[in-house]
Amino acid sequence: MLNKSSLLFIITMIISSSAAFAQNFGINFTLGFPQGEFKEHVSRTGLGIGGEILFPTAPMVPVEWGFDFAFINYGNETRRAPLSNFIPDLTVDVNRTNNIVMGHALIRIAPPSPLFKPYLDLLAGGSYIYTQTTLTERFSGKEKITDENFSDWAFSYGAGAGIMFSVYNQMGTNVMIDLKARYLFGTQAEYLSEGDVIINTQNGTVTYITRRSKPIF
Repeated sequence: MLNKSSLLFIITMIISSSAAFAQNFGINFTLGFPQGEFKEHVSRTGLGIGGEILFPTAPMVPVEWGFDFAFINYGNETRRAPLSNFIPDLTVDVNRTNNIVMGHALIRIAPPSPLFKPYLDLLAGGSYIYTQTTLTERFSGKEKITDENFSDWAFSYGAGAGIMFSVYNQMGTNVMIDLKARYLFGTQAEYLSEGDVIINTQNGTVTYITRRSKPIF
């Protein structure tokens, strides 16, 4: 059953451009839906952006290879706080984000059609999951200090399928819309979710409530 497996599920929409017998490059908007144990600790849908680059093996051969990258944010917290206990009248915005960066080697099996292309993907790589805190000026929004609170890494692999259809094909350039779904299996990792960083203002200490599961969407 899908909800009990080590499953990463991502839906993306990609706009890609390519030239005949050259590499294909895509930029994508990504939605990640938490699955399994990960869903118990992360309730919101992940939002992100990514890209892929693919190279044909030979003209008219239905196999391409390349690399796929994605950044997904799955948590945000913002608070206003004094710059220090000694300067309580100067306040700043403190922003904390929970993120995953994924990178995979990719093999795509698809018919060499320039207009309509269903395909199958095979992927293997890893996911870097981390929490980062940034201090910014209240009115300008300029970042002043950034620090990584916690991070871990997990191996991942899987498969996906999608459909691409052309919206512009002129002068050797083909722009296509790409709708896809992916299932990625992986290993466990430790991570933080929203509310897992506890700040004790009395003594200036920080406590991290770490979670451990397969970081899967």
